[in-house]
Amino acid sequence: MQKLSLEKKTFGRLRVVRFAGVTRQGATLWECVCSCGATKTVSAGNLNRKHGGTRSCGCLARETTARVCQTHGHYRNGRATRTITSWRSAVNRCTNPNAPDYAYYGGRGVSVCDRWNPESGGSFENFLSDMGERPANTTLHRKDETKGYSKDNCVWADSMTQGREGKTSLKLSVSKVQEIRNQYRLGNISQTRLAEIYGVHQTTISSVITGARWQEAA
Repeated sequence: MQKLSLEKKTFGRLRVVRFAGVTRQGATLWECVCSCGATKTVSAGNLNRKHGGTRSCGCLARETTARVCQTHGHYRNGRATRTITSWRSAVNRCTNPNAPDYAYYGGRGVSVCDRWNPESGGSFENFLSDMGERPANTTLHRKDETKGYSKDNCVWADSMTQGREGKTSLKLSVSKVQEIRNQYRLGNISQTRLAEIYGVHQTTISSVITGARWQEAA
C-alpha cells in the first residue's frame, strides 16, 4: 500500500515515477522526474515535508540564485558578494544532491527554512532582511547544529566565536568521533568543513582525526 501511495503524484517540479527502495534507517525512497528532465531519488519524508521539502532536482534553487546574483546588486565586478555566496552555499548543500558536501547537510536532514529556500518559495531578499550583510571574516553559523538554517538559528560568526560555542553547545560522542574520522578518511571533506558541520573548533577536529583524543573511539 505504501509503495503505491506517492506514484504519479507531483511535488513542485517533481513527478513521482516509481518506488526506489528503502534506506538503512527505514525511509522509503521514490524515483522522480523533474520538469527539466533530470531524475532524482527522494525520500517520502522530504517529498511530504511542508517546510523545507524537496521540490525539484535542484534546478529551481540554481535558477533562482543565478537570477538573484544579476538583479539584486550582489554580483559585483564579475564576482558574487560574500552575502549571497553564503546564502547560495547553504541552499546548495541542503538541496542539491550533486553538491560536494550534500551528504553532510541535506543528506543528513539539514534543511533551509521556507523563508530562505527558493525550493519552497523563499528568497535571497528574505535572507538579506533577516541576516543583513555578511561582515568580513565571518561565515554563516548554525547555533544549534541539530537544527537547520533559519533566522532564529543562524548568526554571522568568526572562527573564534564558533569554537567557543562548539565547546559549550556540543559534546562529541564516540559515535560522532567515529563518524568524523570515517568522513575525513573518504578524502572529500576538509577539517574546516567538518568543524562547521559539528559545531566545534578545527583544533578539535584535528585531535579527533590524529587520535590525540578519544582513543576509545579508534
